[in-house]
Amino acid sequence: MHAYHEDLACFIRNRYPTAAAAQGEDGRTKAVSLPPPPFLEDLLSTCYQTSLLREEERPVKIRLMLADPEMFPVAEVSPLGLHRQMFAQPRPCDEIELRKLSPAVDFSRSLIGVTLRDDREWEIWGIVHSGTRWLQAYRGGRKVPPAFPNVPVILVNCPGCLAVLKGMETVATLVEGRIITPDINVFEASWLREYFAELTTELLTCTASSNGGSQSSDTLLDPNLISIIGKHQVMRIISTMRESRQGGTLLFLPHHRLEEFTAQNPIINIKIFQLFVR
Repeated sequence: MHAYHEDLACFIRNRYPTAAAAQGEDGRTKAVSLPPPPFLEDLLSTCYQTSLLREEERPVKIRLMLADPEMFPVAEVSPLGLHRQMFAQPRPCDEIELRKLSPAVDFSRSLIGVTLRDDREWEIWGIVHSGTRWLQAYRGGRKVPPAFPNVPVILVNCPGCLAVLKGMETVATLVEGRIITPDINVFEASWLREYFAELTTELLTCTASSNGGSQSSDTLLDPNLISIIGKHQVMRIISTMRESRQGGTLLFLPHHRLEEFTAQNPIINIKIFQLFVR
């Protein structure tokens, strides 16, 4: 059976830190706990309905941050910080208000700040500007993203698609009627590390040879650096392919078959390609 926002809420509650677990040993809050039932369920229902709407023929794409405005220092600005912008008058948090706000709150740059009032109704208190550096977790890159507080965040990315995060950490995503988690990450898969292990060893050997075999502290290279660079490079390429909306396929080829695939061959007909050589 297909899953919906109620199933997502139940799944999230079983995996999200409780109020007791959110407290550190020093008494400080490590993460903001979820709102009690049925308030999270109501907000996810609103977000689900919002995802089905359109604003001037554009799908509604928004990010909601469940946090009080006091959590964001006034002096902070993006891209290194989170800059809050409070409304003169809070707005009710419903699908109509979220749809109207979506053109002014760019998905990749800003979030809508929402909080639960004393009368137990959700309201929109303003906008939190984050900049685009947070996207590097999905697209790759070396710039330092702003520090997100460990508060619940809801992403509305396409019709019927919701994601719930704890700060920058994805807890679960509802997409195409299925609930998926980030537990299976191809970039962390053991088979991928084993595939490139030989290349990593070769590059480390070449680096050591170029230094004349010296092992001083300023010439040592972290063995993980090569895999990190490769991971971010592939993420950037995948991101470029997705943004072009034309599809594509990545082929990782051994070096000795380079000429075979760059010339006419009976195996595959490549129209436009960028080749990775191992």
